[in-house]
Amino acid sequence: MNFRKIMSLALAVLMLCSALYKTVNRTASRDFSPYERTLMVLSASAVCFTVVALKDVGWDIKAYIAPLQTGSYVGCLLSLSLLCSIAANLLVNYAVGKMSVFKVASLGALSTLCTVIGGLILKEPFSEELVIGAVLIIVGIWQITRPVPQKEKIEQ
Repeated sequence: MNFRKIMSLALAVLMLCSALYKTVNRTASRDFSPYERTLMVLSASAVCFTVVALKDVGWDIKAYIAPLQTGSYVGCLLSLSLLCSIAANLLVNYAVGKMSVFKVASLGALSTLCTVIGGLILKEPFSEELVIGAVLIIVGIWQITRPVPQKEKIEQ
């Protein structure tokens, strides 16, 4: 199997997992607060990624925590964790209880925007493509979540 087929299959699996996650999250919103759902998902992610990272460094704790001595690493870690993970997940989990899964799925793109903002804060390279992508994400979210005028509702 060639690389393109593998990546297409991986993308399809990821999309299926994302849809399943959002559906389960919507169901869980009846019993758990956005904070509780965010805490559980991020805790499970932290455990999984920590195990993978420790395996990558041969289970050496000193090698695992060595990057924490670098200021730029800590800055990246804080911005990505606070903006891209915690803030984005809290917003999505809050929205799940208030909106349809279809609309919430479009808000998943906000984590991409948070990542771009984090990159700007850390003075990473910025290009025209990022601006175009950010504008397209914002316009797409606005188009999906905007209220439908009564005239359009009748025609549908």
